[in-house]
Amino acid sequence: MFKVPLFRQVVVFSFLAHLLRSIFLFWTFKFLVDIGMGNANAAMISAVFPLLGCLGTIFIVWYTDHHAKNGDCARMMALMLVGLVVSLAVIAALIPYSLEYQ
Repeated sequence: MFKVPLFRQVVVFSFLAHLLRSIFLFWTFKFLVDIGMGNANAAMISAVFPLLGCLGTIFIVWYTDHHAKNGDCARMMALMLVGLVVSLAVIAALIPYSLEYQ
């Protein structure tokens, strides 16, 4: 199987996706504790992120299957990217305020 270039690409992408997912599972809890949240609340909220990611993925697939022309998901992916940038900007703007209370 490793002689097939596409299989090697899938293995590498799967490894990188798993590595990224594992980093976020650890980092989200640590980030929430570092900004002043208690351990129990940080654990509960960090557990919600993967759930929302799964629900978002299911919604994206349903939306592109039913409403996008020819199953084109580029517009939805661009919308998700804009949402990510806005979320990161809001987090970056709120970090100085959370450090004052520590």
